Order: sequence, then structure tokens, then C-alpha cells
Amino acid sequence: MQIRSLETELGVTLFHRVGKRLVLAPQGEVFLAGIEAVFNSLDEAVQSVSTTRTDLVRVSIAIGSDLARYFSGAIAEFVRANPGADLSMCVRNSPEVMALVANGTVDIGVGYFSTVSGEFDKHVLTKSGLSLVCSPDHPLAGRRNPALDDIAKYRLITLPPYTSLGGRVARAFSRAGVEVSGTIEGGSCQTSQELAEKGLGVAIIHTVCVDDRWPRSMRSLDLSHHFGSIDVAIIHRKSHRLAPAHSDFIRTMLRWSK
Repeated sequence: MQIRSLETELGVTLFHRVGKRLVLAPQGEVFLAGIEAVFNSLDEAVQSVSTTRTDLVRVSIAIGSDLARYFSGAIAEFVRANPGADLSMCVRNSPEVMALVANGTVDIGVGYFSTVSGEFDKHVLTKSGLSLVCSPDHPLAGRRNPALDDIAKYRLITLPPYTSLGGRVARAFSRAGVEVSGTIEGGSCQTSQELAEKGLGVAIIHTVCVDDRWPRSMRSLDLSHHFGSIDVAIIHRKSHRLAPAHSDFIRTMLRWSK
């Protein structure tokens, strides 16, 4: 009733009715973009005069485990700069991160996202290729551009096939008609590196996750020519109105990733 009353007052259609769902009409998208700045300004004004802890703004985030480590400095910077933000964070793989944002369980997701549907806003933080990590005495360590056939001769340590990385690796070998001799699911890029360090195989991980603490004990080879690159990005629902704290989190992440 409130929506119909507003549409009558404005003289435009804000939503299309599709069954029991409401879908923003073009005029509705224009109207939403215009009023978001007004609501954000109102939130800032309320927070500036509040003297109680009721000004706490809940900021919920889902992020990949290796990305939580990679962006820990940016997250800490945001917390220090926003004492009025009640931050909660969970660690999931990228498909789960997207699902949590889509169903409204969390406000913001950080993960590996090549493409997203129109219901999300996407802010690219950086791009990452895939790299092979092995011991310095491994036969592949001295190769600059090893072929997939050469890599497949050794046990692969990588993420599960339902993750963006694991799926990308599996599809590349499948398209090339190359059968892998054996695999170990590392669970995370960090764990995959540690297993490779123990000599259990060669790890294929996101390049941004290559651990620079092992410059002598490990070697890394860029495999982007085989697997391409993927966006490391922040996503949030377009229909979810961001508070100033949410916007500041996004700005902090973007600034830190440059």
C-alpha cells in the first residue's frame, strides 16, 4: 500500500509486479539512485549527534580464508577508523560468499568473482592469476612456461573443484585432454603451499596468495597463460542501502589494494 501510494504521488511506476515479487522498473532505479545519497546523509547526521551506543552500525562481511589474511591490514585499518562499526566476519569460499550476500545473511562479500549477476554491485580490488608453487629442487622449478602435460606428471595440490580456482584448473586440464596423475585438496592456498613445502606435490594457487616468507625454500611459476586471471572483488546487493560505515569499508579496501 505504501509503494502504491508513493507511485501515485510521483505519477510513475517504480516496480513491476512479477507474480509475488517486486522488480525495480527503470524509473524506480533512477529514483533509488537519487535518494540513496539523501539517506546516507541522514545516517551521518544522526550518528554525529548521538551520544549513546545506539549509533553502532552492524557491518557483516563474508571473505575467503586466504583473502582474509591478504586484506587483514585493510580490515584492521577500517576497525580503527570506525569505532562505531560493529564488525562481524565469516570465512567461506567464493561461491558461498556470493550466496550469503544474495540471501542477505551478510552485507558485503569479498572473493574471487569473474562475473556477477545484475543484482550485485561489484568493486574490483585487484586481479590475480594462478601460480605453481614447488620446492627449488623440483624438476619444474627451473621451467619458465611448463606445459600442462608436464605439470600433470606430478601430484597436484589445489582447491576443491567446486571453488572458482579448483574448477578453473580442472576445466583447463579437461579441455586440453590431459589426465592428472593425482590430486590433493589443500582446502586453502596457504595450506596448499605448506603441503607442497613438505614435498607432497606441486601446488596451484592464486598468485596473490604466494607466500613471500619462503623465498629460498619454495619457487613459484606464473601459470596465467594456462588458466587466465580472475577478479578479486567486493560485492553487495544493489537493493541493500549502504550505511556510511559500509561505504568506508569499501573505500578502505580499494585504497589498500592499490
